[in-house]
This record gives sequence, structure tokens and C-alpha cells, in this order.
Amino acid sequence: MSAEVFDTSHPESLRKGLRAARVAIAKKQLVVIPTDTHYAVAIDAFSPVAHEHLAQFKHWDTPPLPQVILPTRAALGALADTIHPGVDVLTTAFWPGPLTVVVPASQTLRWNVGDEVSQVALRLVDHVVVEELLAETGPLAVSAAHPVGHPPDSIEQMIDQAGDQIAVVLTDPQCLWGFDHAGSTLVDASDMGDAAQFTVVREGVISREQLEAATGGDVHWSGP
Repeated sequence: MSAEVFDTSHPESLRKGLRAARVAIAKKQLVVIPTDTHYAVAIDAFSPVAHEHLAQFKHWDTPPLPQVILPTRAALGALADTIHPGVDVLTTAFWPGPLTVVVPASQTLRWNVGDEVSQVALRLVDHVVVEELLAETGPLAVSAAHPVGHPPDSIEQMIDQAGDQIAVVLTDPQCLWGFDHAGSTLVDASDMGDAAQFTVVREGVISREQLEAATGGDVHWSGP
């Protein structure tokens, strides 16, 4: 059975699509969503069954660090453990937007995704459809909307190749298919010592210079 596809640029289709996406997430199924950078595949962040489905779609042998999108900036404190002041500065400056921050994972939550989760990559996406969806579902784990390797040439091809692995696809004409343009900037801020050492793991839409300017001398930067 192929995925249900909804064009979120039309109000009625958006309403039906959000409802279908919420139902699919609750059933531990995979949903493709537009973001402010690329299309992503999203699941219930705390479901081991959903994570198994995501790993099968992605063709992961070993799942990478969990990436989770948040419904609000306030959720950062619930999903992260100790938060360095530099993280607060970065998220105040660049959230919602294309900044992903790796922080120590909260140990008061039951992540329940198989392996022990000591770190998590968090982001607040700047997209109204995602905002509306997360208001109902809570945090969602995400990954780029294609299996490991060369991405399909179109979202239609991805849907065709995925078969029944994807339940719902929310499309947005403003979110271009393709993964060769810049994505979110990935910062490792998991060292929460007094002399904070943050690392630019992947420079995307937000430049290292912008990050350094935002944090001033309070954070030492490394990486490209």
C-alpha cells in the first residue's frame, strides 16, 4: 500500500494531512515532513518499534545518534541533561531555524530505543506545518527522507521505492526535494564543562562565524 500524500499548501489538504500524520505517528509508522531545509522522515521519538521501522527504511546497520525535533524551545530542558549557557545563547539566537545541537540526553526520560542514549541532537524547525504537527505529537525523531546512499531523484520516486514503509507524506511546494543544498548546521555542545569546547560537526545554513559571533568568548570552537 502506497503512502497517503497531502499538499500542505492547500488548507483542506493540510487539515487532512495533519490528522493522518498524527494517526500514523501514534501507530509507530513513518511520516515524511517538509522542514526549513530538507524533507525528513519522522517517527515517535520514544518508541522502539518506530525506531526499528526507521532503521529498516534507512538501511542502518547501526543507528546513529538520535536526532529529535522539538515542539517548543522550552522542551530543550526536558530532553537535555545539563545545559551549558552557550547552548542557551545559540538556541536563543538561531531557533527556530537550521541549527542542530548535540547535548547530553536527559537521564530522567525513558528513551527506550534499544541502546543507551547518552547524547541527543536537538532542533527547533522553522516550518509552520512541523510546528502544528508537533503541537499534537510532541518530540519526533527524524532523519533525511531517503535510505542510506544516493537519494531518489524525486519525492515521487522515494514514495514509489518505499512502498508500504511510509504511511503519510506531507508535501510543501516551498520545500525543494534534493539533499545537495545546505542543511542545518550541526554543533556538538555535549562537553558541558566550565571551559566549554563546542565543535562544528557540519557547517550548513548557519556559518561558523555566525556561531562564534553569537557566543563571543564564552565558548571555544573547533572543527571546520
